[in-house]
Amino acid sequence: FRGPKIKQLNAIQRFCVEQTRLGIPCYIATECVHGAPVPYATIFPTNGCLAATFDLDLASRVAHVEGRELKTMGYNRVYSPNVDLLRDGRWGRSGEDYGEDPYICGQFGATNVRGLQAEGIEATVKHYIAYSMPEGGLNMGSAHLGEREIREYFLPSFAECIKAGALGVMNCYNDVDGVPAGIDPLWMTKVLREELGFEGDVIT
Repeated sequence: FRGPKIKQLNAIQRFCVEQTRLGIPCYIATECVHGAPVPYATIFPTNGCLAATFDLDLASRVAHVEGRELKTMGYNRVYSPNVDLLRDGRWGRSGEDYGEDPYICGQFGATNVRGLQAEGIEATVKHYIAYSMPEGGLNMGSAHLGEREIREYFLPSFAECIKAGALGVMNCYNDVDGVPAGIDPLWMTKVLREELGFEGDVIT
């Protein structure tokens, strides 16, 4: 499985770099919420279970293993870490995040970023911002939250990951206080770019 796939990925990258006008290599990306969901990768305990250990050294070792495995299989980017706050147990993606505490989410998320990127894998912090408290607990539902609450509870974990050097951010798919998050000048420009100083790319 691994051999042919890596040969195919290398052929794609070689084409992108050598035979296109701009020569830009492409991202080969996958999810990696608690291990990559691909054959031969190690599946670790969920992030909530990992955070319950309060063991950042363990979290760092997990991230380094994830990064090495992904690099070996030809990946260069992951959609991880998920630092959404678990404040509504009805939310269908509750198993992906580190829990309800902004500090814990920030510390474990930043540790994940550093470990993955030390192994040459670009981390993509998600889902920016206020994704995990949708109306009725329905994934992608509207978030009825004001700026103060978002800044106090939902922003700190993203700030920690960006401070740790995260190269990517994934915006959330919903609207926040009536404005689609991906085009909101407050959160995408004023806060993310100007206040947090994020210079990487944003992906949907």
